[in-house]
Amino acid sequence: MNTIKYTPLSVIFFVAFSLQAASFENSLLLNATRVIYKASDKKGVVFSVTNNGSLPYLLQARIRENSQDPKKDIPFIITPPLKRLAPQESVRLRIIYAGDTLPRDRESVFSLVLKQIPAQDLNHTSKITTVSVATQNTLKLFYRPAEIEERNADKERENVVFKKEPDSLAVSNPTPFWVTFESVSLNKHNIDIDNMIPPFGRSVMPLKEKTEGGSLEWTTINDNGYPSEPKVERVK
Repeated sequence: MNTIKYTPLSVIFFVAFSLQAASFENSLLLNATRVIYKASDKKGVVFSVTNNGSLPYLLQARIRENSQDPKKDIPFIITPPLKRLAPQESVRLRIIYAGDTLPRDRESVFSLVLKQIPAQDLNHTSKITTVSVATQNTLKLFYRPAEIEERNADKERENVVFKKEPDSLAVSNPTPFWVTFESVSLNKHNIDIDNMIPPFGRSVMPLKEKTEGGSLEWTTINDNGYPSEPKVERVK
């Protein structure tokens, strides 16, 4: 009988890449691309992961600080933090808020990190040295306090305010929600954007070409992880 051994971490190279719907070899299937944790979810929120491949994997789940919203502590517990997934097996990860330190007038954002570590067949007869690669998916975890959780976040994100400046485009977020832009274009020219604007925050996007203004089109990412309907407005 073949035996399976997980490759020691000392010989694994970790490769991070952007999450779409699945990861390395289309084997890690996730049920969402972001997690919204409402304060009323007293028993936590559940996130499902399926090994859609033909090989077993070790799944490591952690919650870490998001660089755009630094926090001293991570007030979340995730279970199970480590799980072996056989082919076609699923696991329900439960995320529990175990603190009382986050702001109550705005969202906070963290990173849900899922690391997929492949198993290695000890009876593999090839003399060629192989390197196992662990893939890492990072999703956004938004904590939404009770004071704002009943508000329509998708609708309120439409209230961002753009202002044309001499060589840049400024955007203000007057809402208590994080705003993640999918795209921004001015006169059909794409603009390099800050991906996320914090609650009650402001960002300045440099323009590659000088312009007096014109037609501005933009989309954001909604709570379900999909692009919103394009919004079009005039800026001067």
